[in-house]
Amino acid sequence: MEHKHIRFPAAGLSFEGILSIPNVTPPTMGGILCHPHPLRGGNMDNHVIVQLAAEFDQARIANLRFNFRGVGNSEGSYTEGDLEHNEIIGAQHFLKTYEGLNIEESFLVGYSFGSRVILKHPESWEGSTKIVLISPQNEAVINSCLHSTNIPVLIISGSRDHICSINELSEVLETKYSNAKVVEVQGADHFWVGHEAELTRHIIAFLTR
Repeated sequence: MEHKHIRFPAAGLSFEGILSIPNVTPPTMGGILCHPHPLRGGNMDNHVIVQLAAEFDQARIANLRFNFRGVGNSEGSYTEGDLEHNEIIGAQHFLKTYEGLNIEESFLVGYSFGSRVILKHPESWEGSTKIVLISPQNEAVINSCLHSTNIPVLIISGSRDHICSINELSEVLETKYSNAKVVEVQGADHFWVGHEAELTRHIIAFLTR
């Protein structure tokens, strides 16, 4: 794998990220990784995001993790998820148009706050073939437009998660969102410490099946 520290533009601002390029010609799958809450220490170096990126590297899947506005060396200021979708769209464009890459299947991965931004802004789904939502807020899922898309969605959370209740979501998803797959990881909480390997295993299987 080749790893590059990059910058990309979005909505008049500049954002930092790390692009991982597989040593294959050409890669056919690539995705964007969106980190947890910026005001609670979330950034592109979050352990879950980094673990996912490493597993994508092993699977030879191109990936781009980045810092939302106001985080690290990314420009702008936090907007409670109202404008953060712009950098997701900018990251997607950067990945798909990067010289030497040929992305045929494009996916989105959001963890906690990252999943909330994705769910709040369906315009960020355009061009994506799959979506992964890690530990999303129940309310964000229930109030989303998932029912209006045919894009396959994986919602994954831990049995001890205090923000995302799989039992509650399963009841809603069974009647409203036929395109969503729900996975509960026993013993994991919202932070996934000690359960990163199982989390990434489920996500890789979903993306590559």
